[in-house]
Amino acid sequence: FERFAVVLCLLSLLLVPVLVSIHPPFGQMTRDFFIPNWPAHSKLSDVMLLVIGIVGTTVAPWQLFFQQSYIVDKRITPRFMKYEKADLWIGIVFVLIGAVAMISFCAALYAGKPEFGNFTDAGGVIAGLERYAGR
Repeated sequence: FERFAVVLCLLSLLLVPVLVSIHPPFGQMTRDFFIPNWPAHSKLSDVMLLVIGIVGTTVAPWQLFFQQSYIVDKRITPRFMKYEKADLWIGIVFVLIGAVAMISFCAALYAGKPEFGNFTDAGGVIAGLERYAGR
């Protein structure tokens, strides 16, 4: 499982070339990353549902139990905890890079298009990517 998870983290970096090929406004991306704001013309209930969804999928109780059992299965002693913490932070950085890339290229590519905000799965993102950016 660990090798599979590492491969998934590395594959998320493939989203970075997609982001670069779309040529998003990097200045605006950087500003919005550090100074988030409410989406224009949105209802508070919709924004709160988004926030609850993000927090709910990020801080999930099952992940805590998974990490505990993972430590027991690997027989990690306190001596190796600093390496495990480094491993965790490296994984977080890799996944964060992939997530920021996907959110950024979706925002840049679909702004003003009918698909904006109407995706139900990754297949829709891929279909729209092929439609507007090519294969």
